[in-house]
Amino acid sequence: MSGAKFRFDLRAVLQTLRAAALLTLGPIMVFGQIGVTAVGGLLNCPFSVPFILCPICPTPCTFNLIRPWLFGWIVTSGIVLGRVFCGTTCPIGIMSDILYRLPVGKHHLKHGRRLTYLRYGFLALFFWLMVEAALVLTGSRSGGGLWTILTLRRGIFVPIITLAFVVLMVTSALTYRPWCVYLCPVGTLLSKANSFSLLGLERDALVCDDCHACMESCPLGMGDASDPDCMRCLSCFTICERAAIRLKPRLRSD
Repeated sequence: MSGAKFRFDLRAVLQTLRAAALLTLGPIMVFGQIGVTAVGGLLNCPFSVPFILCPICPTPCTFNLIRPWLFGWIVTSGIVLGRVFCGTTCPIGIMSDILYRLPVGKHHLKHGRRLTYLRYGFLALFFWLMVEAALVLTGSRSGGGLWTILTLRRGIFVPIITLAFVVLMVTSALTYRPWCVYLCPVGTLLSKANSFSLLGLERDALVCDDCHACMESCPLGMGDASDPDCMRCLSCFTICERAAIRLKPRLRSD
């Protein structure tokens, strides 16, 4: 199979994977099942931080059943190819991609690079809530803290989450993947994997003819796939007709 044929076929495979993830993982993560009745998931999780305490959750949520496999895929894919989950499987990211293609005015946030540091604050908050939850559930702490406040006020927290989700989707039509770039704690962790994954994306300068097709295909306009912000959607790899973008095994960080 020629390199061009392989990349064309891979492009079709990736499109199928994104569609399947959106139509299955999307409803499961939002509603707790494939359907419109919220039994768990983002909208009906009984805990203040969704998707974390599934093993002790009494809600019959489909996400609870697939959670070990999903987290296993996130970790394994991160080790192999870095942030590839963000670029190929994450339903929020895929929906954001679709919305960004709508014919409306696009806005690039001022000081956007600096705004990416917001995700580290969000990650710290995420871990803080996990620690508080663990202390409460193990009996090391009787209550108090942000976790307890959010849990006791779950009734008003769900509408806030819903509103935030709607705002996020609307914003996604105006700027590229705001959740993924500026807030997502999972993406923040996976961004570090771009530097030490078993496979890296590299450009062969001897083969490249500087057509810039890779940069034009990149939603973030990147010229370096080793950048932590690269979401490994593999658009640069599949679009390059000269096969100058290559998947290269590596045994250590660049």
